[in-house]
Amino acid sequence: MTSELDGVESPAHVKHRLESLYWNHWMLFPKNFEGRGLPQHVYDELMGILTHGCIDIITSKSSTFPYDNATMQKMIELVQKAKEATSGVEHYTAGTTRLLSVFAHWRFLHFHGQKHARLIRGQSVYEKPKHERSILITLLSPLLFLGPEVHLHEMENLWTDDLIIEAVWKSFVTKQLTEWSDIILWSAVMLTVNVGFLAVPGVVLSNFNGGNLENVHQVIIFSSSSQIVSSLSIEASIGSIVIGMLLVRHIRTKQDADPAEAWEYLYEYSQGMLGLEPLAIIFSLPWAFLMWSYVISRSRRDVLPH
Repeated sequence: MTSELDGVESPAHVKHRLESLYWNHWMLFPKNFEGRGLPQHVYDELMGILTHGCIDIITSKSSTFPYDNATMQKMIELVQKAKEATSGVEHYTAGTTRLLSVFAHWRFLHFHGQKHARLIRGQSVYEKPKHERSILITLLSPLLFLGPEVHLHEMENLWTDDLIIEAVWKSFVTKQLTEWSDIILWSAVMLTVNVGFLAVPGVVLSNFNGGNLENVHQVIIFSSSSQIVSSLSIEASIGSIVIGMLLVRHIRTKQDADPAEAWEYLYEYSQGMLGLEPLAIIFSLPWAFLMWSYVISRSRRDVLPH
């Protein structure tokens, strides 16, 4: 029963897991018989849990509750209907006990009531040695404008003690999609600017003067420093757009993933020697290519042809 967690020692802690299994049994067999039914105080207790969750989410940005505020509000409305229901009681009982099972399991996962309880999101309940960064991310992070370090920190907080909160995962994916979409737009603007710059007279040098050449084969193009710089900036912009679009397509399929699916996704990428570092590096590439495109294009001020 407690194999999914290490360090379960207190009977009070085991009690939360037993409650989760007990209410899960009610959900599977909600049929009332011989007067058996959910007492009113059970509905009141669940309403208290949901109300506490809403307040905690509103007042804290690091709440460990598994749902967002809008979802909790809908749950309160449904539980209130279930409490007042006079027909279809079995269906309401199944839904209510499902929530009771979920929140009992939530208390079990976060060591509710224990001395080492997880009070805020991202807090570990275990004494672990600090994860040292590999040489790969240490060297690449400055070259990629510290993007990999930012993404790695977010994913480590997201996956603390191998636990994933559904609302936090969806928020993370939505944030990534928005960020990459913005970067793709900015990269397209940079691409347009660089292509337009190449059309400026004098940037591309040649022996063409409009009348002394008999055919196009006699035209000779000379590579100017401005042309080379603009071409490099164009390549960086294209790289940002292409990688950004691939990442958007890839992560969009994970936006509605439940915690189990999200866990499998991160677990798959964390099994190597470098853990989540390669994934963090890949996630930072659109931003890094855009920044390199901007930095390279800014150097044209010193190399414009006279």
